[in-house]
Amino acid sequence: MLPLALDLPTEAETKDLACILAELHTNRGFRIRGGETADRVETNAFFDMRDCLHIAEKLVLQAEATSPEDSVPTIIHFNIALGLSADENAVDDIQKKYHACSEQSVFAPSNLLMLRTEKWLGSRDEMWAVATKYTEAPPNSAWYALRAKALIEDSLWFSAFEDDRDAIKSYRQLRRDGTFQEELKAIEAKFWEGLETSTPPASEKLFAHNHFAWILYQFGMEEDARRHFEVIGPILTYQPWCYSFPPDENPIASLNKIRKRLSLPPFLA
Repeated sequence: MLPLALDLPTEAETKDLACILAELHTNRGFRIRGGETADRVETNAFFDMRDCLHIAEKLVLQAEATSPEDSVPTIIHFNIALGLSADENAVDDIQKKYHACSEQSVFAPSNLLMLRTEKWLGSRDEMWAVATKYTEAPPNSAWYALRAKALIEDSLWFSAFEDDRDAIKSYRQLRRDGTFQEELKAIEAKFWEGLETSTPPASEKLFAHNHFAWILYQFGMEEDARRHFEVIGPILTYQPWCYSFPPDENPIASLNKIRKRLSLPPFLA
């Protein structure tokens, strides 16, 4: 992880460098902001984050203009839009650019889904609309993990953010009666079935296994989760594990605690 004080360039001569710098400035911005809810973010941190994101936006617009067929700039752009609280027209414009790309990547709808969550710029219905839209006819089965991601965001929302007691009660009842578990099991089955006929890119496959592992384990479906933990080994994705692993603890040490419960051998931390 790069030091926050590192002096990053703000201009790029090539599209690839523009994307790399845009991602670095975006990452820096969110690290400066921190993981607190909006009402707890310090004013200076908020404006410093925006400064970083404005630099990133300039770079990503350059990359989009240079290579409109490349989806990487739009993937980054969705995160920038989230941090800058972009309006609906701006978000729609990014979506149009993404759909015009010659290559599709699960990380674009994944970032759009996060943007559409109620804790950011959308609502629960908008978040699920994204998950549904992009899993109706997915390019490969790893995209079914977008619905797992939505279930993860639901779980977090109702455990930490929702104020409506009736809504919380309703959600918990659906957890207790197995409704969500049945839906998750059906989604996971489509993922495994899809792997028999096509192989997703390694990065997308890893995205799927990590998200399925997290939510299956959280839902107490340990045997199902075990299969995914066996595949991912020590290779963890930032999301969703940032939600459950202590930031000051070695993530492999945190992973080993779960692996022990699942009777899997530990990794060297």
